[in-house]
Amino acid sequence: MHRDRFLGIPIRPLTRRRLENFTANRRGFWSLWIFLAMFVLSLFAEMVANDRPILIRYDGGFYTPFLVSYAETEFGGEFPTEADYTDTFVLELIEEKGWILWPPIRYRYDTNITDLETPAPSPPTARNWLGTDDQARDVVARHYLRVPGFRSFRVAADHLQFHHRHCSRRDPGLFRRYGLTCSASG
Repeated sequence: MHRDRFLGIPIRPLTRRRLENFTANRRGFWSLWIFLAMFVLSLFAEMVANDRPILIRYDGGFYTPFLVSYAETEFGGEFPTEADYTDTFVLELIEEKGWILWPPIRYRYDTNITDLETPAPSPPTARNWLGTDDQARDVVARHYLRVPGFRSFRVAADHLQFHHRHCSRRDPGLFRRYGLTCSASG
């Protein structure tokens, strides 16, 4: 007997018909792909726009400042506080005995850029692709790093949808066992 499959999972004829209807809806189909692309990009947002380097090679060791905080003393500095990678003194210390790999956008959403050529808001430059806002923050970093908020929102929305879908079934006992409640309307 031939069984329909979708992504290796057996499906019923009704599900096959629903998938065919969905793929026939061009707007919905392409919206799904755009949504998935945004979600995947959001997983790497900190590696695209960040004021901390992705990787540092210093004195024979590798460091990942976008994941872990390092003290300035790790790089030969004087202060036991977290290294400020925008400080030229710290950058010179690191580059004496190693190298730095920066993300494509060297600013976080809240980084105030102090060495602008013109007063804020400034026009686009090679460093600030869409310029800066009135508080001297990079516009691309501010808009791109809103995507992780999108990631959190989407995960929460999926959780609520799952909860609602399973509460509306006959046996909401699964949710009661874990201390979750189902509304009376389902």
